[in-house]
Amino acid sequence: MPDFGPWLPDLAKHGHPGLLRCDNVYPIANGYAPIGSFVDATPALDEWSGGGAFTHKTGATVLLSGNAAGLHRFSGGAWASQYAVATTGRWRFSQLRDLVVAVHGAAPVAYDLAANTAGLLGGSPPPAKYVTTCNDFTVLAGDPDNQRRISWSGFGNPEEWTPGTSQSGELDLPAGSAITGLAGGEVLLVFQRNKIHRLQYVGGETVWQRDEISREVGCIEASTICQAGRLVFFLSERGFMQTDGSTVSPIGAEKVDRTFFAINSRANLGNIYSAVDPRHYLACWSVPGSPGQIWAYNWVLDRWTSIRTSLKGVMQAFTANINVDAVDALYPGGMDAIPLPVDSPIFAGGDPRFYVVTVAGVVGTLTGPNLAASLETAFNELIPGRYARPYMTMPITDATSGMVLRLDARRRLGDGETVTAKSELRASGHMPVRSNGRYFRIGLDIAAGKTWSFVQGLNVEAGLGGSR
Repeated sequence: MPDFGPWLPDLAKHGHPGLLRCDNVYPIANGYAPIGSFVDATPALDEWSGGGAFTHKTGATVLLSGNAAGLHRFSGGAWASQYAVATTGRWRFSQLRDLVVAVHGAAPVAYDLAANTAGLLGGSPPPAKYVTTCNDFTVLAGDPDNQRRISWSGFGNPEEWTPGTSQSGELDLPAGSAITGLAGGEVLLVFQRNKIHRLQYVGGETVWQRDEISREVGCIEASTICQAGRLVFFLSERGFMQTDGSTVSPIGAEKVDRTFFAINSRANLGNIYSAVDPRHYLACWSVPGSPGQIWAYNWVLDRWTSIRTSLKGVMQAFTANINVDAVDALYPGGMDAIPLPVDSPIFAGGDPRFYVVTVAGVVGTLTGPNLAASLETAFNELIPGRYARPYMTMPITDATSGMVLRLDARRRLGDGETVTAKSELRASGHMPVRSNGRYFRIGLDIAAGKTWSFVQGLNVEAGLGGSR
């Protein structure tokens, strides 16, 4: 059998080197690596509905989250209310200089990183569901009174919203559906359901030059937009896509798109959260549940994987600063009990992290003991055109225990499942099996909590089998 290939659940279950199942592993260049279990970083925040971490120019970081009761800050080991407002909207955030602008479908809220205070964003901005930062402008969209309008602040001033003052202004898209999301950076991308507009800063009275970079493909749900530098990932009517601001490319076609839409109704896409895992080059889309599922795409390797764990959502953030109160909570024995120097960078925060949020609203990381992993090949012939009788397999992995081999042998592809499961791993590295058939689907399960760092595939030793 070949090495474990890419996860390709959309393909027919026969005759290719890809995987039909690929759970709780990271793609690496020559195989797969384990994913850790959930480790909490905060207590629960009821009805969590969006969050992020932001860094002040001094290097101090702040972890913010929103829920149905308003905006909250994680500090001293607990969530503290920063601005109370009843809302049913998703919270989204973007930073410009010392202000973090938070939107939730009504009047925008501002968090001042210098003063650690929050209140309504100044300057009479419009109500908004979407926010981003582009070229020193805060950009808003999702005004319920005009859903094709984008508004931008004064240059370098997110509290200036008088059109024509400091280059602030607004623009109505000429046609199409309501705006379905924004992405910022060097250029501004504005998504509609079937269009993508690129706005480039030109200054002067014009301020922005608008071009349509896609007239057929757009974003169907703002919660599916996530960004890594110039690359923006999103879900369209056709499936998962990426754009660099000039071209739009499919990343899930004939790989995961059909499988995703078969499992997830378009009516429920608003429950998805998306974020980038910067350490593993993954664009991630989470579907909530117990367990839920994260659909993750490695844009460097062009490979997908699946993470199954209990969750409400995901977010990209930084580790927060550990203040005096938090240090007291972590090390109640006092200074002598701290195993690190007081100027250790671990207390400073600012480390990029990918966070998972549980159904209960607990924020944490996937850095604990390894999750249970499962990989499964498509059906293939061990001896082309002939029946085969496998008798020995060798998993190519540094795991030494906790493995179960599953062998589904069939004479015809349409026959019912006939699975032989074996868990004995000999000192030689072999796992003996006994089976007979023409088509074989082989799975390897590695139990939770086992220590291992890679898995690459399975070597199978087989002889000619009987055909009766």
